[in-house]
Amino acid sequence: KVRLALLGTKTDRGILIRDRNRLVCMSVIKSPKIQVAEAVSYAAMRNISDEVIRYIASKRQWQKNYQMKLALVRNHYVGRSFIEPSFTTASELSRRILCTWQRLP
Repeated sequence: KVRLALLGTKTDRGILIRDRNRLVCMSVIKSPKIQVAEAVSYAAMRNISDEVIRYIASKRQWQKNYQMKLALVRNHYVGRSFIEPSFTTASELSRRILCTWQRLP
């Protein structure tokens, strides 16, 4: 499963990201073939491991994508320490929308 997670197709990674084994999930997210759009869809999922979400949130290259920031803010597994930097760079309209969601100042 780990080898398939690293070398498999987008469909294979989409299935394996939901695996209960932490090593398999982390192999999927660390795959060299993963694209930003794929990582955004994983960040929006609520049924994957919180470690995977935290890894996505800590990846600096992916933090430049606005859709990624929104997906992470909406996800309940991400801690406040990851949300606040994204929240400070959001536009005024986005702030109003985001304040209607969970645990934001």
